Amino acid sequence: MLSFIHADDVPKVLKAYEAALNETFVFSMDFRIRRQRSGELRHIRSFARVIRDEAGVAVRAVGMNFDITDHKELAEALFEEKERLRITLHSIGDSVITTDAEARITFMNPIAEEMTGWPAAEAAGRPLSEVFRIVDEITGAPFTDPVAACLAQMRPYHLDDGAVLIARDGERRNVRDSAAPVRATSGDIIGAVLVFQDVTKARSLQQALEHSATHDGLTGLPNRTAFERNLQAAREAISRKREHVLCFIDLDRFKIVNDDAGHAAGDALLRDVANLLRRACRADDVAARLGGDEFALLLHDCGVSDGERLAQRFLKNLADLRFTWNDRAYQIGASIGLTLIATDAPPTDELMSQADIACYTAKFAGRNQIAVYGGAGSPAQRHHREVQVAAGIRNAIESDRFRLFAQEVIDLKPASGTRRHFEILLRMLDERGAVMEPASFIPASERYDLMGSIDRWVIRTTFRAYGARLRQTPDMTIALNLSANSLNDPFLWPFLQEELAASGLPAGRINFEITETAVINNLAVAKQFLSRARAAGCGVLLDDFGTGLSSFIYLRQFPVDGVKIDGSFIRQMTENPIDRTIVESINAIGHRLGAVTVAEQVEDEATLELVRAMGVDRAQGYAISRPTPFDTLF
Repeated sequence: MLSFIHADDVPKVLKAYEAALNETFVFSMDFRIRRQRSGELRHIRSFARVIRDEAGVAVRAVGMNFDITDHKELAEALFEEKERLRITLHSIGDSVITTDAEARITFMNPIAEEMTGWPAAEAAGRPLSEVFRIVDEITGAPFTDPVAACLAQMRPYHLDDGAVLIARDGERRNVRDSAAPVRATSGDIIGAVLVFQDVTKARSLQQALEHSATHDGLTGLPNRTAFERNLQAAREAISRKREHVLCFIDLDRFKIVNDDAGHAAGDALLRDVANLLRRACRADDVAARLGGDEFALLLHDCGVSDGERLAQRFLKNLADLRFTWNDRAYQIGASIGLTLIATDAPPTDELMSQADIACYTAKFAGRNQIAVYGGAGSPAQRHHREVQVAAGIRNAIESDRFRLFAQEVIDLKPASGTRRHFEILLRMLDERGAVMEPASFIPASERYDLMGSIDRWVIRTTFRAYGARLRQTPDMTIALNLSANSLNDPFLWPFLQEELAASGLPAGRINFEITETAVINNLAVAKQFLSRARAAGCGVLLDDFGTGLSSFIYLRQFPVDGVKIDGSFIRQMTENPIDRTIVESINAIGHRLGAVTVAEQVEDEATLELVRAMGVDRAQGYAISRPTPFDTLF
């Protein structure tokens, strides 16, 4: 028998057997044997009891031998795997915590110990929430326990960004983590594994990048992008009980500092101005640097008079600022333009344009002054601004800086057909390529008789540049706006006929929109144009209907294919019963006269549903679509 036992194990087997004979009466041990034929090594577990006679002398041993080779190899493999896992968990850079099914800690690797401040031995058996404390980085409110969530949902759970781990000593770290359930072979959940990383540096970098994207690097104030976003939010949240003020600030005599003392001095001065603006702001106000020496203020819940007082106080503080560079003192001022943001506020870019115009008026009036858009400037100031705008319009025509936009007009009655309707709109690019809204150039165009040229540009571009694409889109109708200047042009109709014929478009797909004011002021020529256009198969719509005192009288004298109800009634009719009654009356009379009715400036779903319920035929406005470049419709 001893010849089978591995030579290294023979001494301990003999020793154990001798002890069994003399002392324990039981032989129990594991040893190795080698098969003689194959030489294979096997592990044996042996159990035996020594049998003695009446004199106590050992006469024989009875027992069994078990081949435990497979069990031994499996145990060694499990030990090796466990050791590899232990080394891995201790070596990786992520923190790892395991729990039982009750979310009580069973293991922590060294990184988890370091991040939480809890030794693994002390944390063992404790609820995870006691060791792994996470809160929202902004509000400080507790975050959802990821392990509790994954155990409850029985699937992996990933924590949202913005989590902060509070260590045992109070240290705070931004973390990102995930938890996954651990299942037994039966499928039952026996615990969970939580893996988390310290992302404090990455989070700080992200916050720095976000800050730099929305803030001016020199002054630390919000930049133009962030300011326009705040302005848009303020405009959208406006109501009858709330109004805001937008201030556009342009520094006076700043160029002298920059040219005389250098850009470093100019930068230092801009930082001083930014600090003055911060001190001028109330808690909810927003100050921004738009670029160069231009700044802006958004004054929340503020009327024009209060806005003027705040702007005046800023001017005084600026006048008191004594800026010194290289022993030389400089004094600057500012011109400030204000515009009110109320319930009928135009789009944000137009608000910015209004404040800019008011600022220019203040600068033209002698600098270091305040001007309010919409009446604060003198006629001479307004005239000067309009002359500049008119000059810019002439240059835009020559430089081809006009662009066609379109806004969809939808049918509100399913039986109205499958055609799509669009109103052609105009935008002008300034010399820097920025898009200008019509309100910033149309009034000057009308005053200086430029609308006729602009209308012809629109007609020619629509039919020549887009004629082929319109022919390939037979379900689309378009509406072109005609000004009073154009109606007075005796050569307008021949020009229109020529362009329409060259385009190859059916006249029935073309509509012309004429404002009620243009009709009232040019009734005879308007009638003449109407008869020619309708005879040719084109449609005519009366735009901005309802603004005149005698609207219905002129509608009787001037039969049209459709009337567009003025947006000033549409915008407020969900809250104003008088406006609602006016819209109902226009809609009813328009239908009695055989005209299609169109609701303009439908800016929300409530208004859209209301005009639909009233039986208005069509609707147009931001609730449906915003103006978009005409190119994008094909």
